[in-house]
Amino acid sequence: MNHETKQGMPTQRCPSDYAIDCHVFLSGVKDQPEVAAHLRTCVLCHRRLKIALETMAPSGVNDWQTPKPLSARRRYWVTASVLVAAASCALLVRPQRPQSSSERTKGGDVHLNVIGRSPEGRVRRLLSGEAVQPSERLRFEVVGGPGYAAVISIDSAGVVTPFLPAAGAAAPLTAGSTLLRGAVALDEVLGTERMLLAVCSHAFDVAAMVHSANVRLDAVAGQANDITKLTLPGDCRFDAFNLKKANP
Repeated sequence: MNHETKQGMPTQRCPSDYAIDCHVFLSGVKDQPEVAAHLRTCVLCHRRLKIALETMAPSGVNDWQTPKPLSARRRYWVTASVLVAAASCALLVRPQRPQSSSERTKGGDVHLNVIGRSPEGRVRRLLSGEAVQPSERLRFEVVGGPGYAAVISIDSAGVVTPFLPAAGAAAPLTAGSTLLRGAVALDEVLGTERMLLAVCSHAFDVAAMVHSANVRLDAVAGQANDITKLTLPGDCRFDAFNLKKANP
């Protein structure tokens, strides 16, 4: 049965844009049979699904984002679909996971959750300290809004790189849980990669976070694991997440 109206607008029975985004994002992680069944019967929503897939998958398969090279060492994936919202879809797949004090910084009520997609296409939530491969794609869920957030990385060579956002102002957060817009691909530098999340009460520039991280890195003689907070304007909270990059 086709639920499309004469005006080509979704009806009350149609899933929201966000629900369709979740259906695409959670493919292989958490099935959503009700949404899937509706998409099979609604011509309009099938077109909406096609648009969502095209923005997340340049090859036409259920991939994440279109690559946009920003440097010789890293590539960032940016999508046009709006995924910065209260991440009810991400909450569906959040497992209870062990945390090590040597690998995970306690951030109070602020937490960075990382979802990985392997080169083979396997999607799963990652544990801090877990081994991953170069070219693994990452997405980030921030728990602890509202506020403004950014994620940066310090690799084993001591290079500080903004992950999300890649430049400009920190991303606004809704209350509760927010799935940050876009994804990042890990480069070929092996070893421990430390990701730092900052959530501040006021907007800040990602460049200021990168600068503060470089200053702190010098102060701790390059020991990235010793960095648990940075100097940023306003009331800020922090969390950290380590990954160990290794060739398969």
